[in-house]
Amino acid sequence: SYAILAAAGTAPRPSSPEAKRIERGVTIATVIEFAAAIAFPIIVSATGHSDWVLPSIAITIGPLLLWLDRRVDIPRYRPVGGALTVGPVLLALVLSGNALAATTGITAGVLMLTTAVAGFHQLTRDHTPGLG
Repeated sequence: SYAILAAAGTAPRPSSPEAKRIERGVTIATVIEFAAAIAFPIIVSATGHSDWVLPSIAITIGPLLLWLDRRVDIPRYRPVGGALTVGPVLLALVLSGNALAATTGITAGVLMLTTAVAGFHQLTRDHTPGLG
């Protein structure tokens, strides 16, 4: 709801050839991330590490955010992408079982939600007369 309200009417969807190339690249990268987010949990579960399922999903999101930052220049994605790439590995070294799943899930969720809210605030600020 917040995303729809914050972004409503901020700008038309770009339709230039470059915008279409970026959109196609983002779509492909997202499909790859989604496939990895399905495959990695299956792999770690099959190797007997079912408590690594959630960290393996978080790890797939990190590189996507890093790539998005590089492709469309969204600097706030850099620290979150790095944290989601390295953080779950570090957590898996010191935690296991429910503690690993809970810590990874809560931390990843807070990082992604905070990043999304910051983006919606930026959209509102950049496209509200007198505020941007």
